Amino acid sequence: MPKAAQDHLKIENGDTIWLTEAPDGTLSLTPYSPDFERQMKLAEQIMDENRDALRALAK
Repeated sequence: MPKAAQDHLKIENGDTIWLTEAPDGTLSLTPYSPDFERQMKLAEQIMDENRDALRALAK
């Protein structure tokens, strides 16, 4: 990958990048996994909504 593209994506040699396709067929390269990001947002939401129960379970 050209150095200019690496700089734009803020990645270095050896980093994992993700190629995703949007419903309209547009391709996108990202330095993170969109699925992982979505899962983490859901996990944070669940932890926020169930904070008291999670604290009780941790005891």
